Amino acid sequence: MKNKLQLICKMQAKGEPSWSLTIPRILLTNSKVISPIEEWFVTISLQEGIVTFTSEGTLLDLIREPILQWVLGRRLSVNSIRKLIWKTKTIKITKSPCANDVALVGLGNASLGGIFIGMTYSGFWEENDTVWYDLLDSVCAEKSEDCGTISLLEMVLTNFNLVLLTSLGLFVSSDLRQPSKVLKFTRIQFCGFETRSAMVIARKLVNQIIKPHFQYPGFRFPPDFKNVKGMAFHPGTHFLYAFGNQIWISYDGGNSFEIIARFYNDVIIWSYHSFHTLDIVFVSRNSNLYMTKAGIKSYIKLGKSKINVFGFYFDHVGSEAVVSLSYQTLDAIDIHTTNDNKTFIKTTEDLEFNTALAPQYITSSEMIFFAYVPPNSSERVIRNKSFHPRHIGKQLQLKTQGNAEIVKIMTHKDYVGFLSSATAILKVPFAVETIQKNDLSGYLTIEEHSKPFFKISLHLGNYHIPPQFQKSDIYKTVVIPGFSSFLILEILNSTNVLTLATMPNMVPTNVIISNDQWYMYNFAKTKPSGWSITTSSCKHVIIHDEVNTARSIIKYLDLGASFTFKIKVLSQEANSIRTKKTPLLKIVIGRSALFNIATKAYWDETDSYIVEMEILNRYFRKGMTSISFIVWQATVDCLTSAIILKLKSSCSYNKHMSFLPKYQISLDAWERGEYQDEHGFNIIKTLPVNYRPPSTMGLAIPTTDNFYHADPSKPRQRNYHPASKKTGKYKQCLNKRTREDCNCTTEQKLSQNIIFSDCTEKVVRFIYPVIQYPIFLNIKDETTSIPMEPPYLVTISEVNKRKNWKLRQSVTDDIKKMKEYLEIVHPHTVFNPKDLNLSISGSELYHFRVTVIPGVTFCKLITEFQIYVDNAPYSFPGRFLIASITAVILGGIILAVFMVELFDVHFWTLFKHLFRKKEVKESTSSFEIGD
Repeated sequence: MKNKLQLICKMQAKGEPSWSLTIPRILLTNSKVISPIEEWFVTISLQEGIVTFTSEGTLLDLIREPILQWVLGRRLSVNSIRKLIWKTKTIKITKSPCANDVALVGLGNASLGGIFIGMTYSGFWEENDTVWYDLLDSVCAEKSEDCGTISLLEMVLTNFNLVLLTSLGLFVSSDLRQPSKVLKFTRIQFCGFETRSAMVIARKLVNQIIKPHFQYPGFRFPPDFKNVKGMAFHPGTHFLYAFGNQIWISYDGGNSFEIIARFYNDVIIWSYHSFHTLDIVFVSRNSNLYMTKAGIKSYIKLGKSKINVFGFYFDHVGSEAVVSLSYQTLDAIDIHTTNDNKTFIKTTEDLEFNTALAPQYITSSEMIFFAYVPPNSSERVIRNKSFHPRHIGKQLQLKTQGNAEIVKIMTHKDYVGFLSSATAILKVPFAVETIQKNDLSGYLTIEEHSKPFFKISLHLGNYHIPPQFQKSDIYKTVVIPGFSSFLILEILNSTNVLTLATMPNMVPTNVIISNDQWYMYNFAKTKPSGWSITTSSCKHVIIHDEVNTARSIIKYLDLGASFTFKIKVLSQEANSIRTKKTPLLKIVIGRSALFNIATKAYWDETDSYIVEMEILNRYFRKGMTSISFIVWQATVDCLTSAIILKLKSSCSYNKHMSFLPKYQISLDAWERGEYQDEHGFNIIKTLPVNYRPPSTMGLAIPTTDNFYHADPSKPRQRNYHPASKKTGKYKQCLNKRTREDCNCTTEQKLSQNIIFSDCTEKVVRFIYPVIQYPIFLNIKDETTSIPMEPPYLVTISEVNKRKNWKLRQSVTDDIKKMKEYLEIVHPHTVFNPKDLNLSISGSELYHFRVTVIPGVTFCKLITEFQIYVDNAPYSFPGRFLIASITAVILGGIILAVFMVELFDVHFWTLFKHLFRKKEVKESTSSFEIGD
């Protein structure tokens, strides 16, 4: 998303219709601050008749995403990368935490002679959009001899830095939010470690310094957890995964762990996560791919990659891709899916194992199956005859009749013969061996044999035929409800068998077990009554919205804001086996102290499990936490096994303050420039080209830098005074030749924001004087719009530094105390936004900015509005001079009349004689001179 967002839909065949939609960026955001922000989701629905086609995509702000503003290093051509393909041994992929379509791919091998990284903003799906760089000069700024053999081991892209782990150490980039020319790196000194057994500890990181004290006691893994390759948090949650020859999960950020999987002939080396679908893929040393979902403790095997050097990647909508290098593609990157048979071999993990199971009832719907392992068996035999975490979520099926879903795996070091067991929820009752058919009708007595075995004796019942055990009863189980079950291991004679108790402390010795108190089950691994483990269908659906359920939700809560969240779990289990006393959800809260959370859980009238949460942000403390709702019985096969709610104590994207004008003018009327008020006065004023408002120096002496209705090709208005000539700067029209070159959009022309003043053509005008004009301010977010009132307080300023305006406010005792406190530390006068009125005694354009005082919101709430005052009298000194001259003239006339009447002075005669032209006459004379 640059200046505009464009959605384009085209058909594949030529001549078919296509459409596109262009949305100006200003309608979504005005901000151009470089900062990590969430990439948006776009859903497009098209309907033809009763058929609806829905597709989803993403919206990425290219202007604000930090890593996209940098040149990572020396730019490389694609041919340079193609020459390195045969040398590359590993591919490392990392992606932006907030925008997963922005990703980096790195090449690993000591013989490459550089740090080669490619950058994409389309998730590798766009052809030829990966740009390649060599970061060697940035990482090895000192040019040491070791730089020739440097290799990339791992890399992580965070919101603020790019972290590279190389063969020469750990390097951290400069702050990505402050771009310059080329990205620079700093080497971080840290101590390595060596342990005999894996252990997780947590320490605080303050100002990039690791504190020595532990956050909480460390967790030590068992000795059989070896070849530990790494740990990874699932994005947006507190789920921490540790992997090697086993996979472990921590729900509390590392304080405790639970096992998910064990691998005896393979080692997990990487993990890849999708926050959108909650899918997690683990890649092993043997190129096997295993998948689980965030929060659940079961997994499946996807298959094996035919490509030796590859990386796995989830884009922002959760689409999976196997990324590899290619000689044929334009950017040397090729992608495949796990459904591509040419590059991927689909295989499933062997779930079954060959041994007898001994069922033990816990309740009428819950059972424990103990897997029998002969004493003194080798480790290999024990491993092949045991339950493993991969069986969780699977279905245990008896071939004759019955099945149960495995929900928990347990190991028993002190149980002779039963080293593992599986807890299962009964779905369909298992078939019972017919006692009459096997001639086993009779009562039982049990006595202790040589430890740990017990002898069961069969006695004559009501039938005349003596009961007897048969050889085929070996590995069958005698089940006595309320007591221990017994796995038959040996037939001593026709009436006595040697058994192994599943629960030795609950053996009914010296008690007669009547014929109707015991049963026999056949879970031996023999045909036709053998058992098997198969994948289980999803039995639960979790929703939070009746229409569309997202698996990852982000909610912003400002200070004082509250939020109600409701989760519903629908069960497909039969009522006869459903346990209503057991909650169906596991709820995990990350930072529980960040918000006030009140929870209520109940079963509704439809037997659905409901959890309601009331969340209140009471504290002025920024941060993020996650609340995970996990269906603990869910499996990987479930489309939605968990919902992650991410709560941010911060300002939301859509929360803003707005000014409510007195008149609501339509767009058509605004474009015409004609809208009459109740008095028939046109309140729309078209500003002169290159207009600037007056200053305190005079009406014709503007001194502001802000132009309105800018046009670089036209002369500047009122640009005569030296102070006017020194001021005035274009913004959007800077370095443009004509107004058309400014590319002002309709939205920019309508905006009252000062940054778009170049584009402003029309403003609202009022007749002089403006007296007690009401200022109505609203606060809007995603769903609500409320009038602004205390505790919100505001300051109001005129952006062009104009005077001759004042505000009247309502001040209560509480408001007065708040004002007195804030005005000590704040340079401007603080106002109560409720019942605020504005009076203007000046003329022409006034441009006001309203700012909310910080402390009651995380948002920087600012709005602007403009008022043009028309038909105003002359401003000082013109008005004063005209009045003075008029007074002098009137005084003179009155004086003249008074003099005529009092002294009979004829002023007209005096003026006439004074200005009349005087005529000068010539005189002559003669005289005689005597002799």
